[in-house]
Amino acid sequence: MDAEFWKERWQARQIGFNLPNPHEYLVCHGAPLWQEGGAHVLVPLCGKSIDMAYLAKQGARVTGAELVESAAHEFFQDVGVPAQVTDTNGRRCLDSAGISVRILVSNFFDLRSDDLGLLTGGYDRAALVALPPDLRERYVSHLLELLPPGASLLLVTMEYDQSLMGGPPFAVLPDEVARLFSDCQSIKSVASDSILEQEPRFAQRGLSALRETAYLIVR
Repeated sequence: MDAEFWKERWQARQIGFNLPNPHEYLVCHGAPLWQEGGAHVLVPLCGKSIDMAYLAKQGARVTGAELVESAAHEFFQDVGVPAQVTDTNGRRCLDSAGISVRILVSNFFDLRSDDLGLLTGGYDRAALVALPPDLRERYVSHLLELLPPGASLLLVTMEYDQSLMGGPPFAVLPDEVARLFSDCQSIKSVASDSILEQEPRFAQRGLSALRETAYLIVR
């Protein structure tokens, strides 16, 4: 992951991946992430996603990982709670007494279990699709190292003809999901919808079809 690329995207406000409301798939299919007591959910490449606030509202503790510190600050500004900044194992950490969300300013690949504590689940709406193919296997391997056996992961992907548009977001097709997560206990597609009409910017970039798919994966 190129930190400068993402810093430039945030500085230029090229953040179309950020949504104003919690993602429909999280609302409809995310209950396994918080239904157990003591839920602690990891959100890789979190940006300032409002989904973290939604997870916290359901009773989960949330740890986000984000390269760009300004994005982490924007999350707390957007939800209207003051952030405090501390150092955790040599990394900047933003959290607040007003919401059970903390964001570690770090390259995701540098995080270790000691940085995170015991996790019970993960939520990936915009991480895997942000990575080119040569990084995906490394990303998934590291993610599964951090999640304990039995943890639930809600994964959201995009499906389109990659030859028609360069990423990010990149296309991640079902057979690749099956391959990347083949060591997990189960992989279940829980939703899949055509979204091109709601995302005209992708039609402008050359796409004639675009699907979004959600998987519930048990580590």
